Amino acid sequence: MIATATDSELSKRITLVLSLPKTDRALPNHFQISRYLPLGFGLEHGELKPKDRESWPQRQLVNSMKQIYNGVSLVFLLLVIGFTHSDTQAQIQPVFLRLKGVGIGSPVSGGGTGVKVGGDFAYVVHPGGLEIYSITNPSAPVRVGGRETQSPANAVELVGRYAYLALGATQTLTNDAGAFEIVDVGDPFNPVRVAYTNTLARANDIRVAGDYAYVAECTRWTGSNLTGALEIFDVSTPTNPLRVASFDTLGCAASVDVSANYAYLADGVTDLQVLDVTDAAHPRRVGVYQPDLSHCAFEPLGPPNNYVQTVGQFAYSAGGNGLNVLDLNDPSQPVRISHNSCVPIYSLHVAGQYAFRTEWRSFLNTFLLLVADITNPTNLVTVGLKADWQPAPMQVVSNLIYVARNPLTVYELTDRPIIHSISSQDGNLTLVWEYAPGFVLERTTSLTNPVWSVVPDSANQTFIELPAAAGAGFFRLARP
Repeated sequence: MIATATDSELSKRITLVLSLPKTDRALPNHFQISRYLPLGFGLEHGELKPKDRESWPQRQLVNSMKQIYNGVSLVFLLLVIGFTHSDTQAQIQPVFLRLKGVGIGSPVSGGGTGVKVGGDFAYVVHPGGLEIYSITNPSAPVRVGGRETQSPANAVELVGRYAYLALGATQTLTNDAGAFEIVDVGDPFNPVRVAYTNTLARANDIRVAGDYAYVAECTRWTGSNLTGALEIFDVSTPTNPLRVASFDTLGCAASVDVSANYAYLADGVTDLQVLDVTDAAHPRRVGVYQPDLSHCAFEPLGPPNNYVQTVGQFAYSAGGNGLNVLDLNDPSQPVRISHNSCVPIYSLHVAGQYAFRTEWRSFLNTFLLLVADITNPTNLVTVGLKADWQPAPMQVVSNLIYVARNPLTVYELTDRPIIHSISSQDGNLTLVWEYAPGFVLERTTSLTNPVWSVVPDSANQTFIELPAAAGAGFFRLARP
């Protein structure tokens, strides 16, 4: 039978228990080992066996998972070492992502391009428009409203009762213009567009600070060259936004953030431009960051960074050449204080003490979501990862991660690792779990006054094969 044991010792992390009674009675054809992986089993002469092996290639599935998770453990170690200044001896607290809930009621499906959370609602934009979910129960978000947009929505900002949407199709030879629109979401069940303004080109990103909206735009043909832009709009009256300035960039401006009197812009050519917007009608460039890529000598150089987010006096700039942390104590002279190993970044979000980034691993044929502890910005330490991830914008609120997908997907950030699957084949028991540094696999033969013993060679692993002994066996992941 399968049972979940209560964690009576706060220092121990019990995640899944397996009992193998010595009997020839058949177990139910299917049971759920975890919420992700339904498996079919039965007992044959006291041994756990997969059911319907011809129709359900269990061995191939387990072998595939073993390869992925074994590779992930190696990637994890390489990434920790890959940050300059990283102290691999430091005591770190690993974190894990666990699926919390998937939205219901959405008429669309597929990837999203932006998400913002406000109060009891999450606002997801996608190429077709805006979807609004009630998240009073994060385990089951419910779509309550939405609206279509005239062109694809690429980003969303939420301020008060208004959602600001950056719009525009992928650039074509016709030089299609973009736009941004303002939607009154005071009644989430009935969002109403209150303003629509054309932009010079496709609007990629948008931030609102004070009375102004800052829109990062891709390139447009001016008749003599291709030029991107940061446009600034006065939105003190949301129903009547007014363009007050435009600052041309050398490339496609992909991302913008605003802090104090400065706008930080990833413009597709330089990794970061710093604009003084004290006078929003007359933005002026005061600083530029161009990375020293000499440390990437053994990696193919990628395009300039296309994600920027500021937190306090630091900017997190990411893209084709990895993640750089910049000290903005003097905004006119951003100084890099740490970086990773030049691996391209496909999404970035910084919240609280963590930076979340997505990287591609060709030898695993998967994207990885990696979580770094940024408590010390000069010493980023990777503390968690999740395989089979798709790059997507996200917002983190407390310990919940809201991912821009349709339907909306919510993950929980936890310090409790889980066992993904248990299977039996040819007299061996295979257990697969999340990579959990500092944890080991433990087993006992009884939950009545249990005596837990460490399974040899289980530290710093993601799977193990054991002889499938008769009788009861209970397993958990725990700190020794």
